[in-house]
This record gives sequence, structure tokens and C-alpha cells, in this order.
Amino acid sequence: MRGRSGKTLRLANRAGTPLSRLSDLMWEVRALAREADKRTFAQCADRRQLYAEQLESVLDAWMSAFTGRELLVCFGAALELGIIPERHIVRCIEAAGADDARDVRALFWAGMRRVSASRRASVRHEACVHS
Repeated sequence: MRGRSGKTLRLANRAGTPLSRLSDLMWEVRALAREADKRTFAQCADRRQLYAEQLESVLDAWMSAFTGRELLVCFGAALELGIIPERHIVRCIEAAGADDARDVRALFWAGMRRVSASRRASVRHEACVHS
């Protein structure tokens, strides 16, 4: 997989233990999250209030262009950065179902648990605010 800056990212060691494959996969997720953060920071420069919007835009563009494993790694990176990429969830479910790698599917479903927890917390917060 190639990073957005053209640097080659380490590919997950498919022959290693499940734990080492997950560790490699998380390395990829965090590397892509750092790349998105750097790109967004450079684009926003002095306009801090636009950072969150720009970060979401960068990740959305990448996820629109990616498929399969790259899409799922980008999904994980978005979640690492606190962004829930709602419009890509269906594509991610399809990609996770089509990928034979257990580590990639585990990453996606762990991310979906994070999404579910965030949604539940949001509903509880809304209920408290409007009571």
C-alpha cells in the first residue's frame, strides 16, 4: 500500500501470528491517520477552526478512491482521528465481507463497535440535553 505522500507503507505480515498481523495492521492505520493529519494541518495553516472539516474532507476523498483493504485501513484511520465516515459504512461492510483476511475483518468490526458505542453515547447525551 502506498501512503498519500508516495511513501510505501509496511504491508501486514500475512504469514505471522494473528497478533502480529493485527499489530502490523494497526501500524498501517496509525500511519495513514498521521498522513491525513499532516496533510490537513498543511492545508489549514492558520485556520484552526477549519481543521476538523478539512480532515473529514481529506479522509472522505481517500475513502471514495480506495477499495478493499485500503478502504478498511482508511476507515480505521478515520475512527482513530475521531471521525465516523457514515457514508462509507456500507462499502466498508461489503469490503470486509469480501476480504478473506481475518485481521482486516477484525479491524473493521472492532471499528464498528466503536461506531455503535459513539452512537449510543450521542443518543444518551441528546436525551440529557433535551430533558
